[in-house]
Amino acid sequence: MAVSIQRGENFCCQTFGDLRAEDFSNEPEFAPRVWASKGLPVIPGEHWERWLGELSFQSLRDSLVLTVTCPQPERGHVVDEGLKRKLDYLTFGILLQGVPRCRESFLISGANESGEADARQFSRARVFYPSWKLRRLVVGRAELDCAVRLAASLESINREGQDWRRLRRAVDSLMKGSTEPKLQDDRLHQFVRCMEGLILPDQGSTRSQFVKVEHLHYPLSLIPGNTVKEKEDLLYRRVRQADALARFAVRHVLESEALTEAFKTDENIDAFWHQPDGDRVARWGDRLDLDLIA
Repeated sequence: MAVSIQRGENFCCQTFGDLRAEDFSNEPEFAPRVWASKGLPVIPGEHWERWLGELSFQSLRDSLVLTVTCPQPERGHVVDEGLKRKLDYLTFGILLQGVPRCRESFLISGANESGEADARQFSRARVFYPSWKLRRLVVGRAELDCAVRLAASLESINREGQDWRRLRRAVDSLMKGSTEPKLQDDRLHQFVRCMEGLILPDQGSTRSQFVKVEHLHYPLSLIPGNTVKEKEDLLYRRVRQADALARFAVRHVLESEALTEAFKTDENIDAFWHQPDGDRVARWGDRLDLDLIA
């Protein structure tokens, strides 16, 4: 069974270079009009291969590709921006579970107007980096099913208006941090900003509440340790812990309708954190043990 792009449909594909995933050939459509495949479901022209380069183009033939489709609103409408947003949400849904091993990513958009899917636009997508020594996400059917659920939640909170304003900012900070390859600099800062979006810190007290974690840049004078290596090892561990905590917290909120509602407005967030400890813990549910993240 192959990816189906019918005549009169727009499509958009996102490739994940060098990402190896399980075989989806028996059931590639894992949600309505959402497909997973090994390699591109369309045949790009030779000019695209020249533009991408031989090595990049070769990786497209073997890596995971997500494809979304929709009816073409009119003939000549060959690039659908809504499909790109849908792929964005799906990608974020994957990244909320962890960062897979992936070298580069491309978006390919087009339409099937004459009986054959025609790729009309190529662009580079953002590259996301895992925190050093943090376990890479392995993408299988369970992870894609989870990504679909998370994508639906992300789409629901990204409507216009002030609702879920802080939760949206938390997601944005998490994704910005994931694009930062310098582990000890802006990456850590963005993970901290993500958690700020969830805890609603008192104005002016964020620095003390996070124990100066945002200032753990070189030089390493604020970090305990007898040698530079000890300090760096502790710093990288704190980055891994902040990474895992931010992904867990945002994912946990989005997976629960009750918690998503609790983080809808500043007033809701304030009320959540001012509950008695026992009530808040019971309402939150599962917790992450940071000591397990070495």
